[in-house]
Order: sequence, then structure tokens, then C-alpha cells
Amino acid sequence: GEAIAAAGFDGADWIPATVPGTVLASYINIGAVPKPNYADNVDQISESFFRSNFWYRDVFDVPQEMLGTQQWLNFDGINWKANVFLNGQRLGSIEGAFQRGRFNVTGLLREKDNHLAVEIICNDHFAAIKEKVSVSDPYVKTELSADGPTVSITPSVFVQNNDTRPVTGVLSGFIGDVRFEQTITLPAQAEQEICFKPSQFAQLTGNDFKLWWPNGYGESFLYEAGFTFAPEIGASSSINYKAGLREMRYTGLRDSLQIFINGRRFIPLGGNWGFDEHNLLYRSREYDIAVGYHRDMNFTMIRNWVGQVGDESFYEACDRHGIMIWQDFWLANPADGPDPYDDVMFLNNACDYLRRMRSHASIGLYCGRNEGFPPEAIDRGLRQYVHTLAPGMEYISHSSAEGVSGGGPYWTLTMRDYFTRQSGKIHSERGMPNVMNIESMRRTFSPSDLWPQNTQWGQHDFTLQGAQRAAIFNQFVSKGFGEARDAEEFTRWAQLINYNGYRGMFESTSYARAGLLLWMSHPCWPSMVWQTYDYYFDPTAAYFGCKKACEPLHIQYNALTDSIEVVNHSAGAHSAGAHSALTAIVTVFDLNGRKVSQQKVRVSSTEDSTLPIAHYSKISTLHFLRLQLVEKGEVLSENLYIMGVEEGNYQALATLPQPEVTQRVVLSQNGETQQADVTLRNKGRSPAVFLRLNLKGADGEQILPVVYSDNYITLMPGESKTIYVFWKTQDARGQQPCFEITYL
Repeated sequence: GEAIAAAGFDGADWIPATVPGTVLASYINIGAVPKPNYADNVDQISESFFRSNFWYRDVFDVPQEMLGTQQWLNFDGINWKANVFLNGQRLGSIEGAFQRGRFNVTGLLREKDNHLAVEIICNDHFAAIKEKVSVSDPYVKTELSADGPTVSITPSVFVQNNDTRPVTGVLSGFIGDVRFEQTITLPAQAEQEICFKPSQFAQLTGNDFKLWWPNGYGESFLYEAGFTFAPEIGASSSINYKAGLREMRYTGLRDSLQIFINGRRFIPLGGNWGFDEHNLLYRSREYDIAVGYHRDMNFTMIRNWVGQVGDESFYEACDRHGIMIWQDFWLANPADGPDPYDDVMFLNNACDYLRRMRSHASIGLYCGRNEGFPPEAIDRGLRQYVHTLAPGMEYISHSSAEGVSGGGPYWTLTMRDYFTRQSGKIHSERGMPNVMNIESMRRTFSPSDLWPQNTQWGQHDFTLQGAQRAAIFNQFVSKGFGEARDAEEFTRWAQLINYNGYRGMFESTSYARAGLLLWMSHPCWPSMVWQTYDYYFDPTAAYFGCKKACEPLHIQYNALTDSIEVVNHSAGAHSAGAHSALTAIVTVFDLNGRKVSQQKVRVSSTEDSTLPIAHYSKISTLHFLRLQLVEKGEVLSENLYIMGVEEGNYQALATLPQPEVTQRVVLSQNGETQQADVTLRNKGRSPAVFLRLNLKGADGEQILPVVYSDNYITLMPGESKTIYVFWKTQDARGQQPCFEITYL
């Protein structure tokens, strides 16, 4: 290390490193190994090559004005241990993937050509600052009065004296236009957390504070905020951050957990994330897209499963989009991973991680272990850290016991089966396969392996057995439509299975509205299961099934009770009150699109409620059940089911003639966002079933990412519907947009 970090070291034959990113990503980017996302390339890469230590080195300059001051070298995190060397000297080590590294390098830096070497230690189991005093890791606790409008906030921050002498100065802070300060004295080399209490600062209590709300509950408002320490002698130190003011409360931690935010019950709807991207290549743009997709699906929570996503950009995106985070620590279930060998290192990582992320309003719950209890000492330490470092927040030990439930299932079920599995508790994991559209299949599979299903499908997670049980998904497709002739037909038919299954999972939570998190909502590589959109950001039909079922105000069919229900998750907004003048319209169309019956019911709906409003009786042939919820002439929720006496048999659809659908497109642009208002009209005499609108460029390739107001829709004869489509100019590749329409 001393030699590699020395000026005379020859690094001409080293390869460029992709940072952040895995070692594998660096080798992919120089063409040394094949891209693992495609076909069976993952089998062409030897894992043994990466089971070793790796060296990173860099040469950098520093501004001349930094020389002669206190200087620190900072690491946000490494995987999983490292030895650090600078200018021929060993600085020390970092232990733990989420532990920040901080080394005093005063006197070691020079203006030109500083040489840094970092040895990343193989896992045993598979910026500088110049101030005497630094401020870090801000937090703000929010409390509401019993009657609601009065808000009290307690901002706090850690202050570290890096000098060998005591330092006195003024610590000042601000949240929006509210400012506060006090004079403090820090002992030499000491660190303290300084709190500004409302009892001492009257400006921290008032009725004019704007609250941060999760998606669907209100605006996810973020204040500009920060702290500055100004010593009597020397330079000031500052930190700025985004502050979201929200009060968290919890009940039923040991029997049936309920979460309250700003006095309103919060219903967790969303999914689990493992890795963001399997080579850790996501940056701010990708996080904004992925979390934005969750917002568009009406989701309210992401579970950071086993704490695998540690990027600041992920938390910032969740803050902006109003997606709350269930934050796990790094303990896999006991069957998959051993207990930590070093409790002290684990808890040091946890403490540092809590401090680093605690300022984010989106964090809603901490959990010790996936599907198991942490070792007693770690469990006790984690609970203490959460309560001490993030006052007002709560910690649960186990992801699927006591106050919450979990454990799947992870394969395809009927709508009725999903309703029979309501637990009355927040359910942390439930999922089923989610087959990609044909465009992404062609991006992922070699042409010869697109069809029939084969080992390459299994390599991309469509395994016939195992937790996903893709053989059952295949049975749903064949029962619904018959035997597919090719991959295009299979994936097209599979979208209805995707839609019904993912919609059914969320609709089945209506009884207690306890909450459900998918296994999983986000893919880290090209996969055929457990996702709502695919690796390439193409929304599948599952995406729109989730979006429909998770509407704040929703009308649905309960397959267990054969009743029509109005479900109000969060639509009785604090500003608007309850919806007291709704009309529910229940319409049945036969296979040819003729109206068989229609029923209208007056409905009043309050927040956090499920109201059965009518009984539904199936007719003897395949038909369509359309549900609408109308207020003052505006359709607030619309839902359509393809129904038959035998659930899941849609083969009569093959007797319908090819749809006659026209489109009218109106284009507009707002800054870098392009919009198309696409009006689809069914000019035929039969239903146009499960229409998919697909944004493409003139070159025939999809434009992704893209947001659709709706998709996979069904139009009766003579009907029309306008779909609003949004995409970024940079993602259009200079192509003129065009729209392809496909159908079942």
C-alpha cells in the first residue's frame, strides 16, 4: 500500500474504475467480460476472479488555500473492508460496508499530485474539510398539538471539535424562514449533539409550518434547512439539507402494527427493493425515475430489504416523491445468513448509518432482521440507537412476526385466493411472476432462446419450481388462452395474468387496509418475476394493475364475497373532508359489448374505510364488469374485470373480430418534458380488449422511461378514452414520437 500510494508508482497498466460500482462493472466497461444482462452471458464470467482483494488508486490536487489548515479525507462507504494509504503512508482501515471512513490528513497533503491507494478486502462470506469545528447529521423531530394546527419542532445537529483546544462560537440554524441560534463551547476533540428545544425558542412552535405528507395524503413539502457554526476565531462550518416536518406515531408494535403520520393512519402500499442495480450503477437520475414510477403507481412505501440500498440519492428521491421507507438493517433471515461475527462492528455501522440518514422525512420504520430476530445484544442496541438518534421513530425486530406478517406466497393465485389470505396486519412480502413485454424479451434473450421456454428463461428467474413457481403462471396462461405459439403471443397473453394478479394482491387488502409490500416492486437486472416495471423501465401490465388497485379512492370487486366495494385509503383529505356525494355505477356488458345491466348506488365514503355497496351475480358466459365512482360528473375511479363462470378462462375472447381502433394525438412540451394526449376510439362493433399503448420513436424502438395515465384498457363499441403520456426530451433520442396499439 505504501508503494502504490507513492509518487514513483507506475500505474499505466491499471484499468479505469467505475465508482460507485462493483468491480465487475469496471471490467464490463472495458470489454474484458461480456455484459451479464444479456442471454446467458452471466455464465461466461468466472466468479473466482472477483474473490480476491482489489486495489484502487487515484491522483488528485488540492487548492493551495487548504494547505496549512485542518484537512480530512472522507469516505461515504465501501464494501466491505478497506485499508487506506495516502502519499506513501498508511492512514488506517474502514470496517463495515455502511461505515463512513474519516481520516485526519493534516500535514500529509500537497498542492499537486497527491497519491491515494485503497485496498478493498474480499468479503469473507459470499472531500475534505478545513474548519476547526464540523457540523453533521442534522435531524428535526416534529410534534403536533392535540387539536392539530400547532406544530412544535426540535432541530438538532452533531458538532465536532477537531482542534486540540476548546472552541467557543455561535451555532445557528434555519428551517425555511425560521431561524435560531445559541452560543456553545466544545471541549477539545469532543463531539456533541446540540438540540434546539421549543421550550427555549418560541419561534419553533406555530401554526404556519407546512407538513410533509406521503404520496396520496398531501404535499411532500420540503423546507430548505441548515446549520452553521461560527467560532470566535477561525472559519465557519455549514451544512444544508432538506427538512420534511412530520409527526410519526405507532400502535400495536407487538400484535398489529399501525402507523400514523401527522395524526392520520398511514397505509403502506408498495414493494421491496433488494439492490438498486446489480452492479450498483444507479445515480440520481435512475433513482428519480424508479421512485417516480412508485409514486405514479399510487404506492406509499418502499421496503429497503436488508438495507441493500445505501445511496443518499435514493433517500432524496423518496423525500421528493413522498414514498416512505421501511428501513431494514443488514441481517438476512437465519436460514440465508449467519449472525454477525463482530457485534461491535455491526453496531458501529448501524449507529453511523442512522446518523447519516436520519434527516430524511421519508424514513417511516426501522426493522432489525428479515424473517427472524436479531441476536439479543444487536436487537437491544438497534432499538436504543433508533430511539436515541431518531426520537419519535420506531423499531421492530422481525419483518414477519409480532406486529407484522410476511412470508409470501410468491407465486400466482386467483383473485379469490388473494382475498382469503388477508392477515389484518401489514404484510411485508407477497408476490408473483411478472413477465416482461416482448420488446424487453428481445433485449434480454438471444433470438434462438426466445421460444420455447428454456434454461435461459430460468437464468432470468422464470424457474418452473422454487418460490416463484413459474409452472403455475404457465398454467394460468394456458387456461386463459390456450397454448402459445411463440414468445410474442405468450408475453401478450401474460400481461392479463400480470394485471389481474397484481391488482388482486392489493385489492385483497381491503378488509383491514393494513397494508401490503410486494416481493418485489423493482428489478435490479433483467428478470421475468417479482417486479412492476422491468429493468429497462418499461411498465408492464402489473404496473397498471397496481396503479388501479392503490388509488386513494377506489371501487372494486371482492372475489371472496361477490360484493362491490368502495375503498378509501387516503382520499378523505384533511382539507377536503369526506366524499359524501358519490355515485357508484355497476355495469355488465356481454361478450359483444352489449349492456346487460346497470345499477347506480349513492355512496358516502370516509378516509380509511371499506364500504360494501352492492352484490354482484355473474352471468353464464364471458362478460365484462365495469365499475365507476362518480362525483359531480367526474369519474374518480374506474375499474374493469373480464369475468366468466370459470375464473381465469378467457378463451372466448378469441372469437371476437380484430378491433378497429383509431388514435388522435395532440403533442405539447413543458421544458424538458414532452406530453402526448392520445385519444383512442373503438370504431368497431365489438369490444376492443386490453389495448396497450406503446410509445416508440420513428426508428421503431421504445422511448423509455415513460409515464402513462392509464394503459391496458378495454373500450366498448363506440367508446373513446384519452391517455396522457409523458417523457423526457433526452430520452427520445431525437426521434419523433409515434404510438403502437396492441391488444389481446
